[in-house]
Amino acid sequence: MEAVTFANTAANLFHTNLSFAYDERTNQVVVKVMDDETGQVIRQIPSEHMVQLVASFKNNLRGLILNQHG
Repeated sequence: MEAVTFANTAANLFHTNLSFAYDERTNQVVVKVMDDETGQVIRQIPSEHMVQLVASFKNNLRGLILNQHG
C-alpha cells in the first residue's frame, strides 16, 4: 500500500520511532510506537488484542452468515 510506505518514509525523516503496517485480516492500518534502542513495541494502535478480536469477529460472522444461508 502506497500510503503505508509513504508514512514509514516520512516517520524515518523525522527520526521518529513509528511503524505503519496494513493488516489484511482487518483491512486497517496498524501504527506501532517503538523503542529506538531495543526495538520493543511501546504502544500499538489499535492494540494487538483489538486487531485479533476484529479479525476473529469477521471470521465468525462470515461463518454465521454462510451457515444460515447455505
